Amino acid sequence: MPVTRNRVIYAGTNVFISDYPSWNNQTGEYNLKNLRRIQSSSVSISNPVSRSRQIGSSSFAFEKYIQQPQISVSLNYLVSDNSNELLLGLNATGEDGALKFLKNSEKDRNLFFALSDNDGEDAVELNSFINNDIFAIGNAFINNYSVTAEVGSVPSASVGFDALNMTFQNYTGFLTGSGPSGPVVLGGSQIPSINLTNGNKSTGVYFITGNNSNTSNYLSNQNDRPNALRPGDITLELQQPILGGIRYSGEVPASISSFSIEIPIERKDLIGFGSNYPYDKRIIFPLIGTLSFNGIFDEPVTGDFSNIFVDENEYDFAFNLKTCEGATGIRYEILNARVESQSFDLGIDGQMTFQSQFSFKIFDEDGFRISGAARLTNSLSVGD
Repeated sequence: MPVTRNRVIYAGTNVFISDYPSWNNQTGEYNLKNLRRIQSSSVSISNPVSRSRQIGSSSFAFEKYIQQPQISVSLNYLVSDNSNELLLGLNATGEDGALKFLKNSEKDRNLFFALSDNDGEDAVELNSFINNDIFAIGNAFINNYSVTAEVGSVPSASVGFDALNMTFQNYTGFLTGSGPSGPVVLGGSQIPSINLTNGNKSTGVYFITGNNSNTSNYLSNQNDRPNALRPGDITLELQQPILGGIRYSGEVPASISSFSIEIPIERKDLIGFGSNYPYDKRIIFPLIGTLSFNGIFDEPVTGDFSNIFVDENEYDFAFNLKTCEGATGIRYEILNARVESQSFDLGIDGQMTFQSQFSFKIFDEDGFRISGAARLTNSLSVGD
């Protein structure tokens, strides 16, 4: 096939995510779903080589690949509602913790970077991906989730993955026929994942069309989805008083100029004989998340930090990111956070500013919640 593009640009790439587990056939109409508003992506691959010396020789006894490649993927996207969070497999309904569904085995997914075939062609407008190039990431496990917002910028989220395989393909499509037990897949592009139950490369195939790009086919409330969430439409709910220092909420709240939420997801590879790959990457609960504020100091809340040893307060935070009409686009709730640090800075011709950091525990069922108006119309895509 002749090359019809000179380069690959942002408008020519769609990012799709599969249902779980990653090694099953993904030939259902919407097994692959489009992650929208992606701003940047990166993939890095490391292939560690094991080398062993031997007595009596100045050369190596062997040089072998004895571990699976270490593949890291990161995506950054603009926050408008909870749609992407649902597609990522997070519990973004506000009921229980956001990581509730990730605690079980076989929750890994595949990522597909589908490239348009011609220069100047928008990938989102493609109805057929046959003969288009696909970068496919297999067995992707979420290892980090973060949210940032600051005055003058649109809120954004980042998600990181550990993965086990990557393939470079030319998508061939697939055909189905009828057999004694129902539909039979006759051909198609192979999914990139490893079957972690037996350690072998999966023989499953996947299906992708223009319908997979239309989020209204598998997500509700997409017609009312906001175009963007403004920094001025972010509100903070904090019911309890702070130990002392900064006033974050009240009738005249401190001028918070930015916040960030960081959720590192620690995983443990479960490795055994009979496979070059881990049987699972199990999350090690409880996790520790961090919440950071920056802002302009107005006046302090009275308090004495020496009381921290007898008054070990925990605080609940809720950030509402609203649309222009006042509806909630997405809401983040943090439970039982503790003050880690506060700092104050003042310079000539400047204003006194502050930085505060909290830490909070995340269990498999609670500790950090995400909610919004969107719902997956196929509940099997996220349920446990």
